[in-house]
Formats: sequence, C-alpha cells, structure tokens
Amino acid sequence: MAPREWRRARVPPRKTRRRKGKSSGLDVASLEAWLGVLQEKSPWKITVLRLLLEKPRMTSELLRAAGTPYTTLTGWLKRMENRGLVESTRVGPTNWLMWSLDPDFAEKLREAMKNLGIPVPQTKTQPKEAPEQ
Repeated sequence: MAPREWRRARVPPRKTRRRKGKSSGLDVASLEAWLGVLQEKSPWKITVLRLLLEKPRMTSELLRAAGTPYTTLTGWLKRMENRGLVESTRVGPTNWLMWSLDPDFAEKLREAMKNLGIPVPQTKTQPKEAPEQ
C-alpha cells in the first residue's frame, strides 16, 4: 500500500452538465441598450424582438406563419444565417441582436404579423426591394 500522500486525491467531477431550457441570450436590458439604434432603421424588428422576449409561444406561431419550420429565435437565426438570408452582428457572446433580413422574408414576416393581429409599426423609409402594398 502506497503512503497516504502518494495516493491520488479524489477530485470531484467538473460540473459540465448542459443547462436545459437555456435562454436564447436575448434579455430586456441588452435589448433596451440598442433599441435606439434599431428604432431609426426598422421599428417593426423591435416589435418582433419584443414579442420574442415576452411571448415565446406567439413567436413560434409567428415564425410558422412566416413559413419557417423553426420555432425558436436562435435556432431560426442560425439556420437563416447559414442559408445567407440573415446577416447578424453579435452583441455579446450569444446575442443575435442586430440582424437584417432578406427583404422577401422580411415581407413574409410582416404579413404573418398582420395576420396574427400583431401591430406592425410602419417604417419611415421603405427599402426599395420590399415596397409596402
């Protein structure tokens, strides 16, 4: 038997368990921080993001109504980014905050919001690619 000080001390296992139900990284504080910047560009995106924060169930309905199979914001944004439909600038490690949508999809999302009865704020200057009807 080896002397006591030679024996390896039992090191407790590291806690590497994945947290279930982890949030998408969006929170109201970080949202408020850049709302002013986004407000000038496109107020309707803010409505979408507020909705994503406050009513996750409504979010999945909205994304489905806009013709996507994804029901969470990050899952959807990651896949959209991979397909080249969304450009995102990360603010912080996991926050997909500044994002610009493919104009056709943006229009679909806007239509879906109208259909679900979510108020869509009007943008001051409409982009040329997606004219308002």
